[in-house]
Amino acid sequence: MYRLDRPNRRLQRLASTSLAEQRLGERKDLQEWIANEPSVLGEDLLIIQKEFDGFDSTRERLDLLALDKDANLVVIENKLDDSGRDVIWQALKYASYCSRLTRENIREMYQDYLQSQGSTGSAADLLADFLNAESLEDVEVNKGVSQRIILVARSFRREVTSTVMWLLNYGMVIQCIKVTPYILEDELILGFEQIIPGRDTEEFMIGIADKSREELSDRLRGGRGLDLAFRFWQIAVPVLHNANLYPDNRPARTMALATASGLGGVSFTLVIGLTASRSEVYISRSDKKENKAIFDLLYAKRKEIEQAFGGPLQWSRLDNRTASRIRYDLDKGLDDERAWNEITAFFVDSMSRLRAAVSPHLEAAAQAIESGAVAAQTSAPR
Repeated sequence: MYRLDRPNRRLQRLASTSLAEQRLGERKDLQEWIANEPSVLGEDLLIIQKEFDGFDSTRERLDLLALDKDANLVVIENKLDDSGRDVIWQALKYASYCSRLTRENIREMYQDYLQSQGSTGSAADLLADFLNAESLEDVEVNKGVSQRIILVARSFRREVTSTVMWLLNYGMVIQCIKVTPYILEDELILGFEQIIPGRDTEEFMIGIADKSREELSDRLRGGRGLDLAFRFWQIAVPVLHNANLYPDNRPARTMALATASGLGGVSFTLVIGLTASRSEVYISRSDKKENKAIFDLLYAKRKEIEQAFGGPLQWSRLDNRTASRIRYDLDKGLDDERAWNEITAFFVDSMSRLRAAVSPHLEAAAQAIESGAVAAQTSAPR
C-alpha cells in the first residue's frame, strides 16, 4: 500500500506490521471491527450472532455468524496473524452445525444478539428489511447446503489455502480474506483483500490440477440469484455511471444497489430480482417512528410527487416493519437475460425521475426531524 506525495508526485510505500505487534487482539479488536463494519469483507452482510456457543452437546464457540443477501448463513472465522492449521476443520464443523438452523432458530438467534447489543428492534422485521422482503415468512432462509465460510487472517498457511482450493472444486463456498495492517505516521491503516478465489490462485495450491479463475469465481458466488446479479451489474453499472447515477458503485454480488439521498437512513435503491425489478426510495433509519413520519410527510405530497415523476407510484408504509418504501416496479428480472438491457434502461429512466421528484421534499423532512416536529400520522396506506 502506498501514500501519495502530491507536491513531489511520488508514491511512498507504507510499512506493514502485524496486529500482535500493535498489541491488538483477535476477539476484542479484529472480531469487533468486522462485527461493526462487515462490509470490509467485500459485500453486504448482516451479523446475527457473535461468540455463539448455543450448539447442542458441544461447548464450541463460533466467532461471527452472518446472513448474506441471498439468505445464506455465513460462518466467519477470524485468526489474528497466522491462520493456523486447524481453521478449516473448525469452520467446517460450525457450518455443519448451522446447516440445521431453521428460519425460527435464526430469528431467535438474531433477537438474542440484538438484545445483547442493547437494541429493542424486531429481529423478524430487520431480517426482512435486509433481505428486501415484505415478510420474513416470504423468504427461504438457510436452504439446503448453501452455508458459506469466510476465513480472515493476516497470513494463511499453504495447507489451509490448498484445502480451500480443493473444497471449492466440490462446490463449497469459501473465501480467504487477508487483513494487513499498515503504519501511517501515528495511525494504523487496515487493508482487507480477498486472496481466494483470486487471480493468482496457483501460489496457494499444493499439487492440485489448475482450475480456471472463472470456474472458481462462479463457485464462490454460490447462489444462482447472486451469480446472475453480479453479471447483470457488470452490464448495468457503466450505463448508470454514464447517466450520472451511482458513481461510487461497482459491480457486486448483491441484489440491490443503493446511494444516499442526503437524509440519513433514506436511500435511492435499485433492486433486481429473478422475476421483477424496482426503483425505490427506501426509508430505513434506526427509529421506526421517524421512518413512518418521513413516509407520511412524503405521502402528504403524493399528488405533487407523482405528477413530477410522471405516473403513479406504489406507497408502502409497512406498519409491521421498521422501514418504509416508495417504489416503481417492472415485471422483468434476472431470469430473462434478453431483458437485461431493457431493465438497465428502466433503472436509468425511473430512478432519474424518482430522485428528481422526491429529493426536493426530503429537505423539508430533514428540517422536520431536526426541529423535533416529526410525528407519525395515520392517514397513509398500510
